[in-house]
Amino acid sequence: MASAFDYLGPAKSLVDQFSLHDEPYLAKTLAAFLYLEFEALGWDAPDFIVYVPETFLRTADRGYNPSYLLAQEFSRLVKKPVRSLFKKSSPTLPQRALVLKDRKQLSCENFLLQDSRSIEDKRFLLVDDLYVTGATAQAIATQLQAHHPKRIYVLTVCRG
Repeated sequence: MASAFDYLGPAKSLVDQFSLHDEPYLAKTLAAFLYLEFEALGWDAPDFIVYVPETFLRTADRGYNPSYLLAQEFSRLVKKPVRSLFKKSSPTLPQRALVLKDRKQLSCENFLLQDSRSIEDKRFLLVDDLYVTGATAQAIATQLQAHHPKRIYVLTVCRG
């Protein structure tokens, strides 16, 4: 797991503008920072890029899913496909609206794996905007691990 920045100063402002204030065009810039971090880490190239799903209503309300946009833009840079493997099982409050204790309670049942084909022995990179407790990444990784991937990486723009 790695993040390009700490959730402070200009990086915090960029992530907030992107995720909370209807500025999806920032995905290209943020994905470029993810790419620079990815290259600096020297990680093996993923076979697939995955993202954190949102409910249809959440995406419709905001107009886009930030994690999906980051995955799409990052995919263009590394020339690896994005896989829509997960679906949000039920509406929950956004992680940002929860206190730290409640954020840690996120269960892997909140995300449904829709397609388990081609997971075994593959490398996955989960891309997201913000890592705070790791509960979201852990919930998704738990679902993937049941199908024996070769490696799961997590890369976020900021770590809070």
